[in-house]
Amino acid sequence: IGFYGARGYADATVEISLMEVARNSLRIQYEITEGKEYQFQAIHISGNAHVKEEVIRKEFKIAPGDIFNTALIERGRQALLRTGLFETVDVSSTKAAKPGFKNLEVTVVEK
Repeated sequence: IGFYGARGYADATVEISLMEVARNSLRIQYEITEGKEYQFQAIHISGNAHVKEEVIRKEFKIAPGDIFNTALIERGRQALLRTGLFETVDVSSTKAAKPGFKNLEVTVVEK
């Protein structure tokens, strides 16, 4: 999933099926559905009372119009935690108004 999530496919799924083909031998089949490729429409930040939104956006390094990338989302979340300014950083995506786009919701709890 990480491979597809890092390439804009936010809804990619993998189904695994196992079939015994002989004694002590299995056949493993992966069925991957990429889904639709997405871009970020908007990035919403909440929970910050003291830390400026610009500081959070700078550490996150994702902007509207960028291809949806789960690897960059996790790197941004980790970068925010490493600043030492936040107890928690939660990130989720929501459906955007425009087709082919998702919104990113970043919720922080300051220390």
